[in-house]
Amino acid sequence: MNKRSDYSFINQALDLARLGLFTTDPNPRVGSLVVKDDQVIGKGYHRVSGGPHAEIFALEEAKDSALGATLYVTLEPCCFKGKTGSCTKAIIQSGIKKVVCSIEDPNPRVSGKGISELREAGIVVDVGILADQSKELNKGFFNRMVSDRPFIRSKLAISLDGKISLNNGNSKWITGDTSRLDVHQWRARSSAIMTGSSTILIDDPSLNARLDDSVEIKQPIRVILDSNITIPKTAKCLSIPGDIIIFTNKKNLNNISKEIMDRVQMELVDGVNHCDISSVLSRLSELKINEVMVEAGSILNGALLKSGLVDELIIYVSPKIIGSSGTDMFALPEIKDLQDRHSFSFDGVKKLDKDICLTLRKEIDV
Repeated sequence: MNKRSDYSFINQALDLARLGLFTTDPNPRVGSLVVKDDQVIGKGYHRVSGGPHAEIFALEEAKDSALGATLYVTLEPCCFKGKTGSCTKAIIQSGIKKVVCSIEDPNPRVSGKGISELREAGIVVDVGILADQSKELNKGFFNRMVSDRPFIRSKLAISLDGKISLNNGNSKWITGDTSRLDVHQWRARSSAIMTGSSTILIDDPSLNARLDDSVEIKQPIRVILDSNITIPKTAKCLSIPGDIIIFTNKKNLNNISKEIMDRVQMELVDGVNHCDISSVLSRLSELKINEVMVEAGSILNGALLKSGLVDELIIYVSPKIIGSSGTDMFALPEIKDLQDRHSFSFDGVKKLDKDICLTLRKEIDV
């Protein structure tokens, strides 16, 4: 089989992997094909954590025809028994003669070991086809494995003059219905939605993903930073089913009401009148949180930006002007030298009815 065919089949496997965009967390999104005589005889994708991996679905569909075939997979096959069995063992037992995978798994439990095991069994393994696309699909998983913190995506809705709200805090609604529907796509792919207590008090958001009932999703965990335990028991996000984590200062241990304690998972971190953001992200990584979508005000967004922790910005821009007294996107100290700027690069733009949506990536200094 030639390289052109390999690219085509890995591309198809990536399409399969994307079917798990809203459901696989905390596992990566993975797709797989079994191909023989240039024909797909088995395919599958990882659907949910604890369920069969993509390779297993593809091999089960191919059955005995897998003997002598090529298996395509978007991530290195696992080589350990966790909630499911070892994929490398199943591949070897199936009689597959060649494996083409996009990229090595960054998980230290795998990280090249799966590839080595297959090669030791006499299977030809090619690695690296469409690796960037596979990594992009799983950037939260890669970030957590490599950097020990989740991938941070800040979402902001702003006026044409760059304000997130009026001076009185009112922001409903700066952007239109189509933009708000698009936000739910981002929420659905996120492991968690993070906000601060001020946003809870001002906007009383639900912090859940609301898509068409026909779309299967795993609801993101709601993460609230509340250094002084000001969240009311009547907050909307507390009344909706789903997991909630509240981070607060250690001094508040005896100030938390039983009603709140019974409803949420409390996490105590350092900080005086704020939650130490590095401690928060470190703990979220321990909890296997891959992608965090931040929907907050200027203080939390500013703190994340100042610390160099914002990996991606999703900015919805409305063609409305609300004046200089409105609230800026980021609460930041004055920058007196352009060398100290926070730099991003434009990654995408799309029109959403009257609004536009900008996607920006953090620039890495080289």
